[in-house]
Amino acid sequence: MKKDKQRNWHQAIAYRRWLDAPVIQEDVFPNKGTKRKILSLTIKCPSDGCKWTGELRNKKLRFLAKYSFFGQSLSRGHHQPTYKPPEGVYLLGDVVVDENVCNEQLVEERAYQNMTNEANEDVNGLSEEQMEITNLKQQHMKTEQDLQRQIKELKLQLEEERKARNEMEMLLKKNIFRIDNIKDNDKFLRFYSGFANYDIFTTVLDILGRDAAVNLNYKNKDRSKSDSTRNVEPGRTFSNENELLMVLCRLKTGLLEEDLATRFCVTQSIVSQIVNTWIKFMYFKFKELDILPNKDIVDGQRTECFNMKYKNTTIIIDATEICIEKPSNPAAQQITFSPYKNTNTLKALVGIIPKGVILFVSEAYGGSISDRKLTQKSGLIDKLQRGDAVMADRGFNIGGDLAHKGVPVNLPPFMNPSGQFDKADMPTFVIHEQFWG
Repeated sequence: MKKDKQRNWHQAIAYRRWLDAPVIQEDVFPNKGTKRKILSLTIKCPSDGCKWTGELRNKKLRFLAKYSFFGQSLSRGHHQPTYKPPEGVYLLGDVVVDENVCNEQLVEERAYQNMTNEANEDVNGLSEEQMEITNLKQQHMKTEQDLQRQIKELKLQLEEERKARNEMEMLLKKNIFRIDNIKDNDKFLRFYSGFANYDIFTTVLDILGRDAAVNLNYKNKDRSKSDSTRNVEPGRTFSNENELLMVLCRLKTGLLEEDLATRFCVTQSIVSQIVNTWIKFMYFKFKELDILPNKDIVDGQRTECFNMKYKNTTIIIDATEICIEKPSNPAAQQITFSPYKNTNTLKALVGIIPKGVILFVSEAYGGSISDRKLTQKSGLIDKLQRGDAVMADRGFNIGGDLAHKGVPVNLPPFMNPSGQFDKADMPTFVIHEQFWG
C-alpha cells in the first residue's frame, strides 16, 4: 500500500511539474493551425510504443518515471539521480512532445501538403486542359460546320458556272468558223474548200490518212531520235477536219493568216504552223498518186471547141512562175532570176485537161530554166502515150522530144510581121491555163 501511495504521490508531483513545464518553442510550429494539428496527432512513446493523444493517463506515467524533469527530485528526503530528458523531448501543456518525432511528422505533413497542393494544381491544370480541349472541340465543330456550308455554297456556284460556261460554249461554237458550221451548206463548203460537198471533203481526208494527220509535227523537230528522248507534242488545238479546212481556205480563197486566226479564234503563229505543216503533208501524200487520166476519160470531158479543131488534145501545158525574195547567194540569184518576169522566181510545169481540171504539176525549179528544159525535167513526157496530143504555147519547143513517142504538139499560130493575128488565124478558144501566168 505504501508503495502504491508513494507511486500516487509521485504521479501527482509528476503531473504538477508537467503542467508547470515550459512550453515548446514556437518556431517548431510555424503557425497556430499547424500547432493545433500537431497537438491532435497520435504520438508514439519511444520506450513502450504505447499511444497517447493529448491527455495524461496512468499508463503514460511509466514513461515519465524514467526521467527527472529538469534536474528536480521526485521524492522527499532523498536525492534521486538527476536525469535529463532525451534530446528533443519537451512538455507542451498536458502533452509530451518529442521534437524529433514532431520534426519528422512536420516534414511528412509538409510533404503531404506539398503533394496535396501539387495534386490540386494537377487537378486544376487538368481541368483547365479539359476545358481548353472542350473549347477547341467546340471551335472545331463550328469551323467544320462553317466549312461544310461554304463547300455547299461553292458547289452551287460551281454548278451555276458550269451551266453558264456550257451555254457560252454553245453560242461560241455557233459563231466560230468550224467545219461543223458549214458542212451542211454545199455553197459555203465549195466556196471555202473547193469541194462540192462534205462527202468529198471527208474522202480527201481519208486519202491523206486521218491517223497520219494526228501525228503531224507542227514544230518541225527532228523525229529521228529514239522514243525515249523524243519530245511529246502538245495537245492539238483543232480536229483534223478543221485543220484541213483552214489550209483549204488559205489555198482556195487566199485568206491571210491574220484573217484565218480571227476566224478560227487562234493566234497567227498557230495558223502559220498548221498551214505550212499540212501543205508539206499533202504534197508528200498526193505526189504518190498518179492522177493523169487515160485518153477515154479525157475524151469524155473535152469541150465542143476542142472537138472542132483539136479533138485529139489530151493535155494543155504551160509554165507558171512564183516570185520569191532575192537570195543572198549569188549562184542562187542567177539560177532563180527569170528573164520573163525580170525578178527572182520559182518555175513549175502545170498540165490541165481541156475542161480545165489540173492533172499534172511538176516540182519547182529556178526561174532561169527554159520551157523545154522544164518539160524534160518534169517527167511529163514519160507519162504520155501514143495517141495523146499536147497543146502548148509557142515557147515550148518540144516537138522533137515528143515525136519518138508518137505524141503531136498543137501550137497556136505565130504572129504575122505586123504583130497582129489575122482573123482567120485567131484561135476559137482560149488556152485555159493562162491564168497561172
